[in-house]
Amino acid sequence: MEQQTAVEVREANKAHRANWEEWADTARQDVTGERNLFNTMAWARLKIKSWDAVLKEHTDRLAAHPLDALSWSGDFVQAAANYTAAYHLTELFDMGATQEDMHDEVLRSLLNKSNTATSRSTSAMSNLTDDAERVAWADVYRRLKGRF
Repeated sequence: MEQQTAVEVREANKAHRANWEEWADTARQDVTGERNLFNTMAWARLKIKSWDAVLKEHTDRLAAHPLDALSWSGDFVQAAANYTAAYHLTELFDMGATQEDMHDEVLRSLLNKSNTATSRSTSAMSNLTDDAERVAWADVYRRLKGRF
């Protein structure tokens, strides 16, 4: 019975959110208690929409100045981690996940990346990626909680 209720809630959320503009209007006004979710999803949609431009800028810089790649690659890796988190969050949203389920999923992702205080790989890029993913998930969690 509990599983059936969860399915019904997800389906209702999915239907409620089917039209982004309509959902955003009510959520933005916090009529339904979804203001933090709206702010987070607006951020996520912007990250996804701007990804092609971010990627193009990075590849253009890499092609023009390949020897400088490591000095500014951290910004790109962070942008990629933010994109990945935003994309995952958008999938949850589109599937009708509740805000509580989204909080739980984001916290799970954050804790999975926080099993160690710092990255310990011998690969600098692996460490950079782990750190960026931790930052991305922490940012998403704060956004969902309204603490950004």
